[in-house]
This record gives sequence, C-alpha cells and structure tokens, in this order.
Amino acid sequence: MEDTYFVVIDDVDRLEVCQAIKREFPKDGHSSRIIVTTSMHSIAAECSSGSHVYTMQCLDKDESEEVFWGSVGQENQTPALRRASEGIIKKCGGLPLALISVANYLRRRGQTENHVAGGLTTEHCKSTACTLGDKILKGHDEFLEINRALLQCYNNLPDHDHQSCLLYASVFPRGRPININVLLRRWMSEEFAAHGTVSNEESVKSCLEAFIERCIVEPVEIKNARVARCKVHSIMLEFIVHKAVSKKFVALVDKDELVSNNGTITNVRVRRLSVQDSTKEGVDDAVCTARGIDLSVVRSLTIFGSPLLDLQDCELLRVLDLEGCKGVNNDTVLKAICKQRFLKYLSLRGTDVDHLHQKIKHLVHLETLDIRDTLVEVVPIEVIRLPLLAHLFGRFELPHGIKEEISKQSKLQTLAGVVVTEADKSFENIILHARKLRKVKICQATSYSSNSRNRWMNPRSNSPLKERFTGSKALQILSIDSSDLAKEFIRFLQAPCAITSIKLRGQLDRLPATPALRELCDLNRLLLISTGLSIEDLSALQSLPCLEYLKLAEDGHGFRGRSFVVKSGGFPSLRRLCFEAPRLPQVKIEQGSMKSLTILDLLCPDPVIPEPRLGRPWCFLQLETRLGVEGVSYLENLKEVILHHSMRESEVQAWKEEAIRHNKKPSVKRQPQPTIHAA
Repeated sequence: MEDTYFVVIDDVDRLEVCQAIKREFPKDGHSSRIIVTTSMHSIAAECSSGSHVYTMQCLDKDESEEVFWGSVGQENQTPALRRASEGIIKKCGGLPLALISVANYLRRRGQTENHVAGGLTTEHCKSTACTLGDKILKGHDEFLEINRALLQCYNNLPDHDHQSCLLYASVFPRGRPININVLLRRWMSEEFAAHGTVSNEESVKSCLEAFIERCIVEPVEIKNARVARCKVHSIMLEFIVHKAVSKKFVALVDKDELVSNNGTITNVRVRRLSVQDSTKEGVDDAVCTARGIDLSVVRSLTIFGSPLLDLQDCELLRVLDLEGCKGVNNDTVLKAICKQRFLKYLSLRGTDVDHLHQKIKHLVHLETLDIRDTLVEVVPIEVIRLPLLAHLFGRFELPHGIKEEISKQSKLQTLAGVVVTEADKSFENIILHARKLRKVKICQATSYSSNSRNRWMNPRSNSPLKERFTGSKALQILSIDSSDLAKEFIRFLQAPCAITSIKLRGQLDRLPATPALRELCDLNRLLLISTGLSIEDLSALQSLPCLEYLKLAEDGHGFRGRSFVVKSGGFPSLRRLCFEAPRLPQVKIEQGSMKSLTILDLLCPDPVIPEPRLGRPWCFLQLETRLGVEGVSYLENLKEVILHHSMRESEVQAWKEEAIRHNKKPSVKRQPQPTIHAA
C-alpha cells in the first residue's frame, strides 16, 4: 500500500510557496490531500490547479451574537444589553477574532469595575463600540492579536501609495458602499499612485485590483460585468479610520463628533476633512471654533448628509465633494466654489443646484465635474472652455456657440449624459474635433423629431462624424439611450470600427448583417437593452469574433421568440453572457461553441416554458423546464452561474445538481439583492 498524506499549510502569501508545494508532494491519485489557506485570490487559483476553492464566509448576525455572548459569558442577556451590543457586532462584521477580542475585553472590564462575574453594563457596550477602532489600533491586552493581523495586512501592501489609497476609504461614510468610479477619480485628483510612464488611471486601477486580490476590499455590486460598488470589511475600516486619524491623514467629523485617538484636539491641521451625518451645531463646534480644524490648509473636503461649511475659509481645495447636499443653489455658495482656483475634482451630484455660475471659468485646474441628478439643463460655454476638464457627467444640453477652435482646445475624455437636439452644431463640433474624447453617453432631447434624421446620423451622409462613430478614428466607448438615434447608428455601423464598447437602449428594427458583424474585430463589449428584437435575431451576434461580454435585456413581457441557439464555433471569444428579462428564453448551446465562457448570468425571475418536443424523454423535458438552458455540459470553461435574486430554491437546487455533473463544477449562486443607494 502506498503512503498517503494529509497536509494543511496556513496563510500562504507567495506564489513561490505554491510552486514548491507542487514540486515536493507527489500526485498519487485520490488517496492524499493538501489544504492551503490564503487571503489572496491568485494564490488560491494557483494552488488549486483545477481543484475546489472554498471561499470562507463571515458569520451572519445570529452566529456573531452566539460567538460574542458565548465569549462574554454574560448569562443575563437583557434586551437592553443586546441592543447596546448591536454597534459592536456590526463593526466586527462577522469576523470571529474581532468578536472574541472585544468580548474578552468586555468580560474583563465588567469583572474589574463591578467586581462580579458577568458585570457588563450597557455603558460598557456603547463606549466600546465608539472606541473599538482606537482600541484595535493601539493593540493593548485582548486586542493584541487582531492588531497584529490587521497591521500585517496594512504593512504588507506593496508601497506607501497603496497604503495612502487604503487610508482614503476613511473619508466615505461607514456602512455605505463606495462608488468605484468616484473612488478612482478622487484618487487621481489626489495624485495617488502616479509613477513614471504608467498613467495615473492605470496606477489607481492597479491599486484597487490589489485590494480586491488581497480581500481587503470586497465588491458588493457588479454591474455589466464590472465592479460598480465596493466596501472595506467593517473591522478593517475601523482600523484604517483610526490609523488615518492618528497619522493626520484625515480629520473626520462623524455624527457631530470629531473622531480622535487621544481625546483632546486643538487646531487640527490636515489635508483632508470629511463631515458625515452631522448637524450645523456639531459641525460648528468641531470645525469652526478656535480649537477646531484649520480650513485654510484643507485640500480635500467631503460632506455627506450634513450642512455646508463656509467655503470662504478654504483656500487650497483640490477635491470638493458635496454629493446630496442642499443649499448649494445659491449664488454666494456657487461664487465661493468658483474661487477655489486649485480645484481638480468637483461633485455637485444630487444637490439642489439648477445652474452653474459663469465664474466657473476661474477653475482652470478642474478635471472632473459631476452634475448628475441635478436641475442643471444647459452647461455654460465656460465649462467647455475649461483648459483641463477631462470628465463631464450629468444630463445636459451643450451651449450654442461651441466652435471648431474651442473643440480643438478641449481636453475632454468623457462626455456622459449629453442631450442631443436637432441641428446641434455644438455637439457635432465637440465630437468631431475634441480628439481626446473616448467615451460618450448620448441622451435624447424631447424636441428631437423621430421623422427626421440628423445629418451625422444619416447613413447616406458623407459627414466626417460617421468616422468618429464607426470609422478607424472612432470613439472607444459609446452609449446611446434613444430609440431613434440607436436605429440610425445601427444602420451605418460597419468595419473598420475602433469602438470597443457599445451600449444601446431603445427599440431597434434590425442588426447589421452577419458578414458585417464578422468584421467588427475591435468590439469586445455589447449591451442591448429594450431593443424589441426577437431572440432569434439576437442569436446572430454569435458571429462577432472578439466579443468578450454580451448583455441582452428586455422589460415588459421579455424576449420575443423562443430559442437563443448558439451553434458550433459561435461566440469564440465570449467570457460572460448575461440575460436579463422577466422570463428566460430557451437557450440551446451546441457542442464546440462558447469555449471561453466562464460566467453565465441568468437574471430572469421566471424559468422558460419549453416548447413540446416529440420523442424527448419526460425526464429530459423536466430538466429543461427547471434549467431553461440546454447544453450546459458543452461549456468546458464555465466557472460561475448567477441566478436572479428571487429565483425559487428548487430552481437554484436544480442548477446546483447540474453543476455537480459538470466537469468544472461551476459555482451557482443568486445575484445580491438590489439595494437603493442614497444620493
């Protein structure tokens, strides 16, 4: 009988260790096992070599309470104590080490102060919840072990820039997911992670990827195959908030209190100030008193759910984020904003502003302007003239008078939410002559006539704009939220075309012919929403040679037609396929198709109703009814199936049974329950 082994290797953090393990332990069939634990996704993938990777889950609320109270040893768990402990349990985020550490601390404190076992009080719980991050940061007594774990995680980051980017999460409110694009743009405005020949955008993206790779940052919302929102684990966030405060990286006013690590704060001089969920009185006490924060040196000001500060005192602002604030629609406030001559990032998203002051022309360093979810209908020409403006977000019309000369001087890269009207010469000039422009999102104006075609959208027109939309000099990313404009765009879509990503929302009457689709070799992302095309028509998209992500979505009654058939050789590059509709269409996958597909999104609450087929066994028909997809076994690289959040448990179980029979044993899960995010 051959020797067998069972080996557990804990906390592997280098790929070389995985490679050494493979060399040293021989493969001898199914008789031996190696278990490796790691906090890094790439190492898990390397060590698994096709074997099972189990992702550890944090404890849920009930399990957390059981661990906490079991460690506290408090027999009399009164409703008052349980309520007072909610803040602690929430901040621990289901991490057993954190729960046990704070429980041991509370047990000792109760015994020391009240001289009896189980002498815990509600005051103990509330004060500990408020100061938990500070206690972990200092690492005394019961918190020494968790301090070492979190400090090791922080210190092992590649460099100082990564540490600064992580500390920056402290400016966002606890418990609210962070918008990824906002985070990246703010990092860039703060000039984090800018190295040599690598672009600032590439650098900050690599930082974010490193945090996700190390399980420090957790994606909480995936939208169109990309991370849309994320969060830092609760206990890690507590640690970095107090780390940031102790290093004077940020000053934080949270619920009227100026967060402190030593209890006494006088004349705080920091570059970043974040005001969260506070009243005017609390802000005045923390910021505006003689012992408060020196606003004259603050370079980044973020206000969430709190009254505005007097911006007259701010002289060096680079970043100003007023998302959701009220009282901005005031000429005094707008003029004060326009005096921030060093400003690079300005977010007025969700505020009550309805116009932009002409003095915005003084913001000569502004790179990002966000006016989404506001009442601003037309941006003044002074905005377009800003010499460094790269990203403009909102839903707005362009001003008249944008000439070719102005457009050529523009540094715009992103124009997201522009409303196009007929004979819009300003829009035409921007598209044609702003050569750095790579991402455009078009909305339709109510005045647009569906019976006429814009000169630039007429397929028989020789307008040079056609080349900017479909030629070799085309934009990279295009989104059209208009049936009329989407139809015209499809009519002249042809190769050569440099567009890499297209999103169309609105009724279409056809797709390009199959030969034309085969020539669109640069297109790797396609989203078609509410097009009204039949599912059979949409099947023609499998001719796209380099498409990596496809989303097909319909509302109302869902897709017309019966079957989405993918033939052998279809979708040769597709990595992720998403259906989103009230009802899943029949999906038939033939052998030899979608060889690269790794993720299948079936975001349809109702399963398909299969059409009767003579001669098919009853058991096979039952399987089709439960899954709605035929030929799953042919997807040889499938790793993940994501189902609608409301999918019945019996249908989820049917997919899990199918996954067990699949060679790759893909994971099956429901999509996260959608959440409503505050403005």
